[in-house]
Amino acid sequence: MDLMGPGKSVVVAHRYQAFVCAWFQPKKAPPTVGWLPAVSFEVKRSATPTGLNAWKSSWRYFDNVLDIAPKKGALAVKGVAIWNGGGGNVHDGGVEASAAPQEGCRTLRTAPAGK
Repeated sequence: MDLMGPGKSVVVAHRYQAFVCAWFQPKKAPPTVGWLPAVSFEVKRSATPTGLNAWKSSWRYFDNVLDIAPKKGALAVKGVAIWNGGGGNVHDGGVEASAAPQEGCRTLRTAPAGK
């Protein structure tokens, strides 16, 4: 079964050279995350403009959290994740950034270290 075929939507996190790191979440299967050729994708713009309130959400997965909320004409994004791989192998990370609409797109800029 081809879960991720043409016409499916993905979340793109990073771009490295000719590849993008994409997250695909099927309706009834575990997510798939990996590097795919950037030329395989096209950016789709919403047919109707969305306000910042449309982005407000709070995502939870076990103890991992990601919150998105409008703040001063931008989107405030804040979250933390911890993964315990066993045997003392622990990975953790977090994000705290803001995004302002620019030319119909949302972009994130991380704060300088220590902020």
